[in-house]
Amino acid sequence: MERSSLISFPVAAGGVFNGALTGRENLAFLCRVFGFDPVPIIRFVLDFTEIGKAIDKPFKNLNRDERTRLLFTACYAIPFDVYLVDESIIGGRGSFRTRCEELVRERMRTAGFLIVTSSPALVRKYCDDVFVIDEYLVRQAVDVVEAEAWVGADRLRDGDGVLDMVADGGDSTVINPR
Repeated sequence: MERSSLISFPVAAGGVFNGALTGRENLAFLCRVFGFDPVPIIRFVLDFTEIGKAIDKPFKNLNRDERTRLLFTACYAIPFDVYLVDESIIGGRGSFRTRCEELVRERMRTAGFLIVTSSPALVRKYCDDVFVIDEYLVRQAVDVVEAEAWVGADRLRDGDGVLDMVADGGDSTVINPR
């Protein structure tokens, strides 16, 4: 079966932003790459992140909180068919984190999510379908308990997909959320 979908860059992936470009310039570039008008996307990001004039600073000069807000919001601001998530599905602190979680739930109603994680808690919170990739094989598990048994508890860690600041994660389980 063949399927055509617009797939996101990994959520909160700092590598998609050029440090010398401003947040606004980076967003405009991403919009052009994926075929979207940058004006409404940038407007959404400004409203959602509440970073104000910081969006016009070079990305490398933003503080960690501003970078985190911009990276998480940039991906979800573009209406992808499928979002790629590597461990960190939401980020930031306080009210931003709460708004980010609401935004993710909203996107889950209209788009698919492919989450690569080694966290049973993240799987339980967001996923209906669970697949384990191990030794070059992909197997569908009945539930998280079965997936945990296949992978082995010693290879799992129990993060919940929430980060105060952007960071890299590991992987061993691929899941398809609700």
